[in-house]
Amino acid sequence: LKPKSPPEYRGKNLKEHREFCRSCEVAFRLLPEEFTIDDDKVIWAMQYLGGDPRELWYAHYEHSFEALGTTPSWTYFKQYLLDLLADPINRSLDAATAHAQALQRKDQPVRSFATYLEVIEEQL
Repeated sequence: LKPKSPPEYRGKNLKEHREFCRSCEVAFRLLPEEFTIDDDKVIWAMQYLGGDPRELWYAHYEHSFEALGTTPSWTYFKQYLLDLLADPINRSLDAATAHAQALQRKDQPVRSFATYLEVIEEQL
């Protein structure tokens, strides 16, 4: 099996972040023997960063990890990219507001609305 490369991640929004991480994680599941440790996962995913996230991550990585001869966990990497979108407190406040104001559209399937709520709730 050869997994599809994830799309370049440019840090536009939460949806892009979620899709990038999911795409990477599918590759990890398809080739578990290639991605046995977080080092492999993070280094592989780093090549698909673009724009500001790429510049900011590489500066952070070189200063905080490479200089010490370590690599962050996959969870840390995902959280760092997420925190570049908005600081955690503001992101949580935005999610709480969106959740409180969420309304199902007239033609929106129940499952679609439930998924929308689940995505918001992940940020609370």
